[in-house]
Amino acid sequence: MPLTQQALDAAARRFWQCVLQRRWPFVFAESCTGGLLAATMTRIPGVSQLFCGSAVVYQVETKAHWLGIPARLLRRPGPVSHQVAQAMVRGLLERTPQAVLAVSTTGHLGPQAPAELDGVLYVGLGMRRPGRKRPRVISHHVELERPAPGTSPRQLRLRRQRQAVLCALQLATSVLEATPPAGS
Repeated sequence: MPLTQQALDAAARRFWQCVLQRRWPFVFAESCTGGLLAATMTRIPGVSQLFCGSAVVYQVETKAHWLGIPARLLRRPGPVSHQVAQAMVRGLLERTPQAVLAVSTTGHLGPQAPAELDGVLYVGLGMRRPGRKRPRVISHHVELERPAPGTSPRQLRLRRQRQAVLCALQLATSVLEATPPAGS
């Protein structure tokens, strides 16, 4: 599917239908997507009934202060890692008691990323489970597309941001679809 606004809107609507069916309030923590995930969701009328908000935690210090991510994790393995994606959703759920679902994005979208991290995305997902103290937390590693020759840094970054939003919405939706609604 091309990375158009229509493709993002379709993924957002599918995700919205899943959370709406379950009546699960949700929250985001965005690093590399810089608020585009929240902006995509808020294009849907009525989303405020379940969308708690989004923390744009672009800098390492902001991740630590806003979400309580330990400095040791931010140093090693670093902000672009499974561990930090998971810590982001844990921090969100701790700070947003009404949320049942949390989604995080962290990655290097380029063009000045270290070669081994260029185009790397981690999406974290956290869900509170009835009767459990700790949420279920998982993360996914995604390799975003490599730039075509002649792609401007600005075009590459925007395309990868859209790709990251699409990946986050699709991954969250697939986990929700595999999780039966309460009472099923």
